[in-house]
Amino acid sequence: MKKMLLIVLIFLSFTTVAQNVMSIYNMRHLPQVVYANPAFIPLARLNISIPYLGSNSAHLGKSDFTLNIEYNTVNGESRLDSEKFLEGLNDNNLVYSNISIEDLYIGFTIKNNYFFLTANDKVSADFNFPRDMAYFITEVNQDLGFPISGRLENIGLHYTHYREYGLGWSKKINDKVSVGARFKVLAGLISAQSLTSGVFEDGTSGKDISGMVDVSIRTSGIENYQDEIRNISNIEDFLKSPFVGFTGMNNLGYGLDLGIDYRINQKLKVSASAIDLFSKIEWQTNVKNYIAESVPVEFNTTSWDSIIDLTNRGNGLSTFLDSIQKNTDPTLAQKTYSTIVPTKVMASFTYYLTPKLEATILGQGEFTNNYFTPRLRIGIQGRFKRFINYMLTYSIIDERASVKNLGAGLVLNLGPVQIYGMIDDVFDPFLFKNSFNPSLRFGLNLTFGRDYE
Repeated sequence: MKKMLLIVLIFLSFTTVAQNVMSIYNMRHLPQVVYANPAFIPLARLNISIPYLGSNSAHLGKSDFTLNIEYNTVNGESRLDSEKFLEGLNDNNLVYSNISIEDLYIGFTIKNNYFFLTANDKVSADFNFPRDMAYFITEVNQDLGFPISGRLENIGLHYTHYREYGLGWSKKINDKVSVGARFKVLAGLISAQSLTSGVFEDGTSGKDISGMVDVSIRTSGIENYQDEIRNISNIEDFLKSPFVGFTGMNNLGYGLDLGIDYRINQKLKVSASAIDLFSKIEWQTNVKNYIAESVPVEFNTTSWDSIIDLTNRGNGLSTFLDSIQKNTDPTLAQKTYSTIVPTKVMASFTYYLTPKLEATILGQGEFTNNYFTPRLRIGIQGRFKRFINYMLTYSIIDERASVKNLGAGLVLNLGPVQIYGMIDDVFDPFLFKNSFNPSLRFGLNLTFGRDYE
């Protein structure tokens, strides 16, 4: 259990970008445009992606807390400025990351119909932590002192990996209207969901912090997954690993994508889609639920330098989890549970500046049980004959973000070989003190029978 949580945090540290279907909306020269709206029929009649290279995407983000990492010189030593570090954090803070790897894509046109078969691996991880968790850092704890009876609520860590198998169909009803749908089977590979809350104070018995915590952890499929992860150090190991063939068919779920595309006239078009409708996964394989209440813990804090040193495995998180395991006998239940894939609803308005140049306003709302995230993007898509397609975008993320950012994409059609890359929120990495949501998508396809000049 402890090792799995550490793996998740390490994964979050190394994941720098993940999935954003807004970046390919209306990009009909890409076969993968159906991921954003299944009513969009790609311009090529036959499309085949290169396995594991066809369409890979990544997306990293955080809420609008600020990492004020400044140092003072104290007695000749460089030391983290504790007050400024604490001032930059909100009451609750979130870091999240997603990755999507395309395993298979085959699409073909028959008359006014387009059929496509897809398979994608999707990984997501997020970490929610309260402001007072900063007192677990040695410098902050020593300089400011832990608040007496400080309560830390909802320290949450979530990790999910599932494989999505999809069968889709798009149809051009007439010159104005196209519709589409994709039915998806979701096969869960691993799930780890943890939630910890507690009351902490200055420690006793030589420890920096002590307290009482409540722990709830739900997991499925950890043992097999951990064994495979340990043996993978590069892409070659991944492709050779039986992990690639691991189907997760005992943890099943289903989902649905729907879309419509309506051409009002030669200059105007509107479209809309709903992605991951009713999508959730029932976890049944090797399920373990750990529940423990009022667990006594005592542990030492960890210096900031040790936290940012990714080679250090003996840090404060490790000792904190060791203390929980040492002092508790958690109730173990093997009850199945479910996780929800957020539903995304998108709507766009397109104005054709020329037959080969269009401007689009795109809105997206993302729904889960607990939150709604709106996004808005303005973009220009164009093409030069059959060889080059491009896009430029300007994004406004959500109400938590002050960042407004540019995006760009380029598609090169070199005979049947199609190479592309696109990035959203280009300047976010340079504005790390604000909310940021950079995303990247790239791929390699084979396309035949492109219907345009």
